[in-house]
Amino acid sequence: EWLEKLPLPQSLRFKRARRTLDNVIYGIIDERRHSGEDKGDLLFKRFDYHAALNAYSKALTEDPEFLMGRLNRATCFLKLRAFVPAVDDCTDIIEKIEKLKPEEYESDRMFYDKIMARTLVKRGAARSWLSSFDEAIADFERVLKSDQYCAALSQVNTDHLKRDLLTI
Repeated sequence: EWLEKLPLPQSLRFKRARRTLDNVIYGIIDERRHSGEDKGDLLFKRFDYHAALNAYSKALTEDPEFLMGRLNRATCFLKLRAFVPAVDDCTDIIEKIEKLKPEEYESDRMFYDKIMARTLVKRGAARSWLSSFDEAIADFERVLKSDQYCAALSQVNTDHLKRDLLTI
């Protein structure tokens, strides 16, 4: 008890404060009732891709039709250089969007176009890392041939995609 009252050197006070801050940050993640996506987003921003992958996977077990969570999980797979699961997740997203009823697709067309464009780009990137260049080119060209998909991506991203397509 009296030992804790003694003044600490500056470096020890800082280490103790830092450890407490980290515990608080991790405690907030665990204690708050965030959805799996919120936890995944927070962990992804902290570059903790393994933990983000787990959070997105948990969110997908709760809601398998959660397209954005599946896309974010595919992004984690890309960051972790696990290209085959990234391709699988992206292919699942594409199949789910293509199976939508036309009226459901049209009701939120901008959202689905944006998801589809980003998914095709990520799948193309993963396929190029797997040396499946013909399939990667097909994904990239599918994005560039569609005005809706190009509009969903920024002009800078579209320009980068065109440049990358020329280098493949």
